[in-house]
Amino acid sequence: MHSVETPTMSFTLRDDGVIVGRGKPTDNMRTEPEVARNLAVMDELLGGQLAPALWYPDEVLRYEADALQRLIHGLVQRLTAVAIVASDPPPALAAFPGAVNALLLPVRIFEQEADAEQWLHQFTEYPSGPENHG
Repeated sequence: MHSVETPTMSFTLRDDGVIVGRGKPTDNMRTEPEVARNLAVMDELLGGQLAPALWYPDEVLRYEADALQRLIHGLVQRLTAVAIVASDPPPALAAFPGAVNALLLPVRIFEQEADAEQWLHQFTEYPSGPENHG
């Protein structure tokens, strides 16, 4: 496992090939430069490989329009699927799954982490088991 922190996110590449992103709360809207920095960290962790992702957004998730566009296009280029874990999804996520699914990247929002893990398993190359879920 390898982890990297940015001012707005923490990323971990697990041994099972899943990249986990956790949003850090902020009062500011996410900007395009912040999204670009986060995508660069994902590139560092993934080393050019595509991966499924677990995403834990922060509660006040808000993006400037150009930042959201950069995020969506960046995720499509780096990921095979995104499972979003949010028991009370922020309003900013309302259109996100539909927009990204339209670009051929499966995205679903889950209330429970276990359900997200089960769905995401179909997009991993590694066997599922407790030893692989660091």
